[in-house]
Amino acid sequence: MPKVIKKFIPGRGIEVTEVMDPKEKSKADLEKENKVLTKKNNFYETELKAVSVELVSLRDRNTALDELYNGVAAEGDKLTTFLFENFPDEVKDKNGNLLDKETYVDVVIRLLSDKKKK
Repeated sequence: MPKVIKKFIPGRGIEVTEVMDPKEKSKADLEKENKVLTKKNNFYETELKAVSVELVSLRDRNTALDELYNGVAAEGDKLTTFLFENFPDEVKDKNGNLLDKETYVDVVIRLLSDKKKK
């Protein structure tokens, strides 16, 4: 059933009647939907930043994550190979300790698989 909206324009004495199709969304509905989408985008952006922060030691982390999500390094063996081939010159954990290649690869795979499970 169409929604009828009546508006009175002050100063002119004109009353305007708008008939809104029920499939159309009002401005308030669109703003509300936009706020929800913005909130969701901020959440996902925060999650991605959290992953990035945990991988601060990965020099080309954006490239690695892009390739991971695009399927270039999606599976275990491919990912391991990719990480070994792209091992940064120096990798430190949160406490500042240097990591060797094997530990680094294990940590990255564990972090990414934990995020993937959620």
